[in-house]
Amino acid sequence: MSIRIEYSSTQFMLHIKISWLFIQIVNKTIQLQQLETYEERSFDSLSDQLQKMYRLLKEINAIAKATLQHIVIQQWQWYTKGGTGDAAVTGTLSGFVWGIKGVITSWIMGKSKQSCKSDLQVQPLFQQRYLEVYFSCMVSIKITQAITSFIQVLRIVDMQTKQS
Repeated sequence: MSIRIEYSSTQFMLHIKISWLFIQIVNKTIQLQQLETYEERSFDSLSDQLQKMYRLLKEINAIAKATLQHIVIQQWQWYTKGGTGDAAVTGTLSGFVWGIKGVITSWIMGKSKQSCKSDLQVQPLFQQRYLEVYFSCMVSIKITQAITSFIQVLRIVDMQTKQS
């Protein structure tokens, strides 16, 4: 299975390829719309937002543990190129992006089996206002493990909805 997400200032698309025994089953490109809505946030609602995020992370962690333990990651590429037009801000944001990528990648790689090294790149563009993100991963899973993971995810989601 291969999943590629491309984002640039002109396009935002998701490309999914699924193969079984070298036979391509799905080859789909979905053009996604950019989100143009912006919500004003204040410090008053920060506590509520953090609590919601914490609950969401607990649910994601349980689901990820159930699914990722059976997946073998064979390819992991994540490239980011961008800038804000201000060199100082671009440098700071580049370091932040490196940190976020490292945390997410190590979290996913720690919960799954891997047969590759991750390929992470951040290219700062100090004199431009631009953003381009390219993410591609290839994973494999045995059909019996996929069914088992799917059942585990359904149980977790069912338990979460009963608690709410």
